[in-house]
Amino acid sequence: MDQRIQRMAGHVIVCGYGRVGRQAVEELRRDRQTVVIVETNAVALAAAEVEGLPMVLGDATEDETLHHAGIDRAAGLISTIATDAGNVFVTLSARALRPDLAIVARADNDDAVPKLRRAGANQVVSPYAMGGRQMAQLAVRPSAVDFVETLLRGVDGELLLEDIRVAAAAAVVDCTVAELRRDHGAVMLLAVQRDGRSLLPPPPDLRLRPGDVVIAVGREQDLSPLEEACAGIRKKG
Repeated sequence: MDQRIQRMAGHVIVCGYGRVGRQAVEELRRDRQTVVIVETNAVALAAAEVEGLPMVLGDATEDETLHHAGIDRAAGLISTIATDAGNVFVTLSARALRPDLAIVARADNDDAVPKLRRAGANQVVSPYAMGGRQMAQLAVRPSAVDFVETLLRGVDGELLLEDIRVAAAAAVVDCTVAELRRDHGAVMLLAVQRDGRSLLPPPPDLRLRPGDVVIAVGREQDLSPLEEACAGIRKKG
């Protein structure tokens, strides 16, 4: 198991494999993301082992445990510890080790949200609040919610919702949004995130810069060329 984890890169670390953690892992695997589970509970680890998931037995608030899970090579971390205090400590530890890591943390109480953000979480999610909002939206906007769910599920043959970061050497740097839409007409460009702001919809004359994040919807085969262009990958002629 240790050797398997040491070979991994670009994975997502999920701290806590309870009900919320299992749902997060299920969604990540559906999206073909590799995951590493960090848990202290033997029963939860046994459940992860049945699923064939890489796992680390240890306290996710400790630096050694996070290093063991490959935090230096991870693409993101999700903290779904059962207590708000636990998620705050996990977030603090992860942010100290990886200032650039994408961290999503669970919050059960409203007063934990600002604490988690101060601790370094990029996104804070309340499963109960999110569930309530979704139920309300399903009651009044069922078709719209079903469309968004289709995007987020991203199963074979359906549309995918992706965020694509523009690399410094990318071919799209200094291209306008209008030019990007012309060259990738099969993809719908929804927004551009820049300096913590979301430009929705993005102005047609906006020129892309390194570090911008393009939010796009499309089929996998149509998104791939856009991802390559934004990553600076050029196809051999």
